[in-house]
Amino acid sequence: MTTEPYDRYDYRAFWTKRNYENFADAFAITQILKSLEYPRRHLLDLGGGYGRNIPICAPYCRKMTLLDPSSHNIENAKKFLGSQKNIELVIGKGEALPFKNGDFDTILSIRVSHHFSDLKPLLAECYRVLEPGGVFIFEVANKLHFKSRIGAFLRGRSKELHSLENIDRRSKENRHGATIDFVNHHPAKVVQLLTEVCFTVKIDRSVSNFRSPLANKPVFQQIFSALEPLLQRLLASSWFGPSLYLIAIKKK
Repeated sequence: MTTEPYDRYDYRAFWTKRNYENFADAFAITQILKSLEYPRRHLLDLGGGYGRNIPICAPYCRKMTLLDPSSHNIENAKKFLGSQKNIELVIGKGEALPFKNGDFDTILSIRVSHHFSDLKPLLAECYRVLEPGGVFIFEVANKLHFKSRIGAFLRGRSKELHSLENIDRRSKENRHGATIDFVNHHPAKVVQLLTEVCFTVKIDRSVSNFRSPLANKPVFQQIFSALEPLLQRLLASSWFGPSLYLIAIKKK
C-alpha cells in the first residue's frame, strides 16, 4: 500500500511535453554551474524526482546524490539514468536529510519549494549538510510573477499578493484532502529565511518566463526558447518569471 503521496504522481510523464520549461531549467542550471569553480566535489539534487536534472549536472560534478521521498521516483530514476556511474540514489526528505554535516559542496533544488509551506526546516538542513563556502542553487515558486500581478490587479487583490505570506495554489477540495502542498512564495521572504539561516543570497535568474499553454505548441516553443536565454538575468531583479533561481552561499 502506498503511503508516500509523491508516489501517486508520474513526474516523468508530467515533463514529457514540457520541452520549453525543460530547456529553461537546463540553461539556467548549466550557466550557474559554469560560473562556479568546477568540477564540483559532490552535488546533492534535492527532490530530484526521476533524475531530470542529473544529465545536465553530470559534466560539472565528480559525484552526485539524488534524494527524493518517493520510492516510485527512485525506481524511475534507476531506469532513466541507466549506466550513469557517479550517482547515488537515496530515499529521504528535505526537512530531515540523511547525511552528515558538510557532506556536499553543492545543493540543487529545482521545482521543490512549492511543496513546502514552511521552508525554514528545509533551508536549515541544506545549510547543515553543505560545507563552508558551499553553494545552494534554489528555485523558488514565485508568487509575484508577472501574470499573477496582472491577475491580482484585475481582481482587486494586490494587497494579498504583496503580503510576505505564501499563497496556497490548491483548490478548496484538495486543501481538505490528502494532497501535496502546492504553494507560491514571496521572494523577499525566502531571501529573509535564507539570511536568517546564515546564507549569503542573491536572486540570480528569472526562469520559464513564458510558461503558459502556448509554450507547448511547437512554433511558440521555438520562439520562447530563443528568447529565454536573453532574459533570464535581465528579468531577475524584477521578479518577473514563475521560477526564480537563488544562489545561496554558506558563510565560511
